[in-house]
Amino acid sequence: MPIERSPSKIQFYCSSSSPDLSEDKNITMRPQKRKQGDDIEFLMQKFESMFSNWTSTQDEKYATLLETMNTIKDQNTHISSSLEFLSHQYDSLKDKYDNLLQGKKVDKIYIENLENKIEILERNNHASCIEIRNIPSIKR
Repeated sequence: MPIERSPSKIQFYCSSSSPDLSEDKNITMRPQKRKQGDDIEFLMQKFESMFSNWTSTQDEKYATLLETMNTIKDQNTHISSSLEFLSHQYDSLKDKYDNLLQGKKVDKIYIENLENKIEILERNNHASCIEIRNIPSIKR
């Protein structure tokens, strides 16, 4: 038969982790209640400071984003005005080029007409011309 033993009724106070325990067995210490009002106010203040810090950083980031967006908008308007100017320049140069090509075609047709007229005049002149051959030249 096994022997059943229970723990001894005497408590030993050998631990140094609880120095505030009373040695007197008749006096019991109650833990103090936490004051919830102070904790809630402390938490509210902490949350308010966290939110104010967070909003200030967000406002700074928002301000920098607005600044960069405004510079990008300015750059875009400058680019669009430059692009519009270049487009007008391109259109005017294209019109000049087309006019030069048209003028070149007109000049080419005019030159061909003049060459044809010259050829016709040479043929007519050659037809009415008399050629004398085998006559010795006079030497002086």
